[in-house]
Amino acid sequence: MTARNGAIAGAAGGAAAPIVGNLVGRAARAVGDAVAARRTPVPGMGTDAAGKLAGDLRNAGGPDAVRARLTELGPDAMLLDASPSFEGRAQGLAVLPETREAVTDPLVARARGANARLTRDVEANIGPATAPAAFERTLQAEYDRVVPPLYQRAFAEPVEVNTANTLGMIDTLAAREKGGAATALGRARELLMTDGPVDANGFVTRIADSRPEALHNAKEALDAMIATVQAQPGGSARNSELRALTLTRRSLNGALEAQVPGYGFANRSAERFFQQREAFGRGQTLLNGGRESVRPGQLAEETAEMAPEVAQAQRDGLRTEIDRLVGTKLNDRVALADAVKGEGDWNRARLNTVFGEGPTAGVVGAVERERAFDGSHQRIVNNSMTELRKRAADDVAPRVVGANPADAATAIAGAVGGPKAAAATMGLKGLKSGAEAIGREADIARNRELADAVTMIPGEALDRLIEALGARAAAGGRAEETGQAVDRLVQALLQSQGERSRRILPDASRGQ
Repeated sequence: MTARNGAIAGAAGGAAAPIVGNLVGRAARAVGDAVAARRTPVPGMGTDAAGKLAGDLRNAGGPDAVRARLTELGPDAMLLDASPSFEGRAQGLAVLPETREAVTDPLVARARGANARLTRDVEANIGPATAPAAFERTLQAEYDRVVPPLYQRAFAEPVEVNTANTLGMIDTLAAREKGGAATALGRARELLMTDGPVDANGFVTRIADSRPEALHNAKEALDAMIATVQAQPGGSARNSELRALTLTRRSLNGALEAQVPGYGFANRSAERFFQQREAFGRGQTLLNGGRESVRPGQLAEETAEMAPEVAQAQRDGLRTEIDRLVGTKLNDRVALADAVKGEGDWNRARLNTVFGEGPTAGVVGAVERERAFDGSHQRIVNNSMTELRKRAADDVAPRVVGANPADAATAIAGAVGGPKAAAATMGLKGLKSGAEAIGREADIARNRELADAVTMIPGEALDRLIEALGARAAAGGRAEETGQAVDRLVQALLQSQGERSRRILPDASRGQ
């Protein structure tokens, strides 16, 4: 070969370096993969299936990441929940008729148990729920057992209550109030009066009532009046009426507590029941958002100051709200998770205050787990054929066996070469068809292995599978590194030769 021809060949080799390097690297990788498959077999699984799952495991971040995710999701998780790569594999298998039920049936069965599973885990962490009606019945029964006897003992004392200060305050307020407030004060004053002696004209006079029990009933009537005003639309007139009645009620209660032995203790006992009722109602609103929602810091301070039974009532109210959310939003796991967790960290902080960090983590984890399970179900079982699923299905689709061997090629062979040629063609095509059929059955068997693997739940079998796949993935990774190194080496050698050839090519041309 002349110098010019040698230089041209070297330059051509340098230009082809990427292609040649890639081909040689692929060959090296293929050899490495084959060696890795023999050295790191996966028990109970063919080489082809093991290789695909090993690749999925590598894309998922390795065995430790997969195990951590499965531990987070709990005993009802499946391998397909551990990462998008395994889920994509399951999506592809769910498209194929031979493996559709093997993948979707376990997911459908798991979805049927979502309600019982979530209820079980929520109860295990924060206890059973109390229906609002049942809470009210229990609270009222306990109130009736404890409080009325305390007031009766206080009223049994032979005491007369002087309400002159309260009546004087009412008169002072009434002198400057107008409209509804003045009317309400007149009614309040009348509640504190009773029939006195008959005057000279034969009319019954009205005097200040001094009986403790009668004044206690007047206080309860004032409570009812205050509740009625509170239920009315806001406005300055409404606020004036409410303020007048509240001041009157406070003054009367002060007189009773100061002058009737035991009345203050009965009041405080009754107040604890009222606080429990209020705390239960408030607990039902703690997960609400908006401007009126309580700030986590404020809730923590107020809860720390509550009596134990009041804090428990708040807990019961919040527990009831969670039960309502589970019941009404179970079919929309995203909405359920959003309702429980809320925006930012506020709802979780409130839950921590009421239930404690450990139980809260258990509840939030259960809700998040069911959202993850439902996401897998929706994407694998319910989704239409997407491009992602199509690519995943194409990766594992069984090869297609050829149609009838006696096709046009056989007919042409018979026409050109006669019966012997046709018979030979038939024989070759029959062998090819048989080989395709065997290969298709092997692909279907591989896919069934994959379907069984991606739907496995945590346990010893899955632990062994992940361990074996981890070894296979590591060996495959080393083969990939070897292939890349060979690719780079071949390219470097060919490019180096090409550079030398290009430098001598002009001189070689002049020499011709």
